Amino acid sequence: SSPIRFPPVASGSLETHLGMAADPLETLGELCWPYKCLPTELREAAVRESAAELTGALSDLQNPDASPELLAYALRRVDRCRDYGREPLDLYVQIIVELWRLVQESKIGYWLRRKCVGALQHKLRGIRKQFVPVRGLRPMPHQTVEASLSVLRQTLSWRTVQTLMLGELERTSRGAPLESPSNAYHLAESLAGLVNELRHWTATDEAEEVVNSLDQFMDPSQRSVVLFGRLMLMALPTESSAKFVEDGRLFRWWDLLPRGANPRFSLMWIALPARVAKVRWASGAPWSAEPVLPHERLCALLDIVAGTMSLPVDGRHCDMDHFAEDCQWAFLGKTTYRLVAKFLVYSLEPLQKAGQPFPENSMWAALEMLCRRLAACTIHTGAWTWHV
Repeated sequence: SSPIRFPPVASGSLETHLGMAADPLETLGELCWPYKCLPTELREAAVRESAAELTGALSDLQNPDASPELLAYALRRVDRCRDYGREPLDLYVQIIVELWRLVQESKIGYWLRRKCVGALQHKLRGIRKQFVPVRGLRPMPHQTVEASLSVLRQTLSWRTVQTLMLGELERTSRGAPLESPSNAYHLAESLAGLVNELRHWTATDEAEEVVNSLDQFMDPSQRSVVLFGRLMLMALPTESSAKFVEDGRLFRWWDLLPRGANPRFSLMWIALPARVAKVRWASGAPWSAEPVLPHERLCALLDIVAGTMSLPVDGRHCDMDHFAEDCQWAFLGKTTYRLVAKFLVYSLEPLQKAGQPFPENSMWAALEMLCRRLAACTIHTGAWTWHV
């Protein structure tokens, strides 16, 4: 076959060659679709091939008599399609609805359910990143598909995932899992990631219902308080975080365990103030009359950080595994240090004058106080040097 010949680049500016409109946002919206840069024949062939792949996978997922092997093949076909601008959005919506149904089908087994949960989480995240407007920014031209997204918001429910998760954990704790206990733990881990994604699809007015469903289990005399606390943080919508910081409920949950009894429990609650700081930053109003956390709470937080991260302010070393067992790691994650970093970075107020003392009770002043507490250390190995 004859080689494909690309048209020569016209002389002039890049803006002229790309045909940039008066509104740069429209051009950026066009550049969001990489497949549009292909020649016409290849572009049309790629669209047809992707649509056929998704249609075939959807047919297999909808088949009530599909074997486990056929479902696994359909999930692999779904995973291969990741260009959300090229494939029809309606097909993705139908696939997500079918994956949501399969996640609740216990008869297909733990292994396939984990695969369905992973595929569902990835597709939801991809659609959200592509079609949901970024907080604080004007929507792109292609982000006007609210009708399709509303179908997903009506279908998905955090209550269903919470019921599935708690049911599996209770079954394994009673010693009667449907399969080996490790499979149940892996399913709980997958569901935990799905809960964290569903909070972006949960309406803000449902935040109180999320809290009421889990607050009753927050018993400090039980080790499960860590699990339910983390589950609450993952399920709460981002936009509702400020309410729980302002009314003081965050500090009530934070004080359920004594400071230092469980460092992960102490640090994981920083997720709510971190989200509040991020929303403020994204809204274009980094300066605020009141800080995200009161000054005394901020000082207490930095004290917990110094002790937990083995900073050289004293000789203590915290056991991160205390009060955590087996399946709870699915909720706690590998580290909570990133939550602290996220809160600190988004809380740093812009400095209007360089070389001047930091404003009183600001995040800059708190960090300066923490740095002054650090002891000199000539050893270039050790945990605290990596954390710093």
